Amino acid sequence: MGTGLAFHLAKAKFAHKEVFTVA
Repeated sequence: MGTGLAFHLAKAKFAHKEVFTVA
């Protein structure tokens, strides 16, 4: 559960960073 949450946060953070970079 904890690992899944951490993975979700990392994925969301990476996606946000990628979108910010593209924008």
